[in-house]
Amino acid sequence: TLNWGAGGPKAWPGVKPYFTPEDEQDHLGFRIFDWYSAISQEVIGKPLPIILLGTGVPSSPNIRSEANPVTPAETNFLIANLLVGEYEENPERDISHPVPSQVLAGCFKMLASAEEGNASTWFNLDGTPLPSAERLQAWTAARKASRVKKGINICESKTPNGKKPIKHYLLLPRFKWGIEVWYLEVSQAFIKKYAPTVGFSMREAFLAETVTIVGEKNTFPDMLTTELEKAGVQVYRITGSGTEIATKLSNI
Repeated sequence: TLNWGAGGPKAWPGVKPYFTPEDEQDHLGFRIFDWYSAISQEVIGKPLPIILLGTGVPSSPNIRSEANPVTPAETNFLIANLLVGEYEENPERDISHPVPSQVLAGCFKMLASAEEGNASTWFNLDGTPLPSAERLQAWTAARKASRVKKGINICESKTPNGKKPIKHYLLLPRFKWGIEVWYLEVSQAFIKKYAPTVGFSMREAFLAETVTIVGEKNTFPDMLTTELEKAGVQVYRITGSGTEIATKLSNI
């Protein structure tokens, strides 16, 4: 799964070299950057920039099964979405942990090969794309068209002077079925008091100096708070019933 080993050795203290207990998870997966970051944090006191090599899964066979309900093309598409932060934040699809800002890029496996039948390639020998390449090509074209239409560019996490572009971000839940207006209602006094940027994107939260998260752990995982703090963000987390949330927000 894409969340396998999320949190690194701090989250899975029972893992030892060449030994992973049944109830633990190791570094052998997409989240290997959490483990490398933990090492650099321990040795030099800060996480280092990371470029992932050989990420993704083989492009074929591109079929679903009871044991593997997500096809390789869909998995590679989710990884690409994770790397740029443009994914549906849905824990049910195993993508509830955002990629930290120190991960600069992810390089997928071979795009082409003279070796016929190589499952790691994204293109056939005649140049026709396999499902992973087709999905990513369509997605890339849609993103470019959207940016041109709206006249916007994807912003960086910091401005040229080193400051984050958003002062305060109020992160509210977004569910599979849509947005719950109730969260906006209980946040009204807070919004009037602080005039924060209000949104529903974990990616946008990394662009802020301060983030107030409203939502339970099943909506925003603990790892989000950890990664935001690593990125230099001051984080406040609000949970509870409607009255409790309103009270806690007014006391910040």
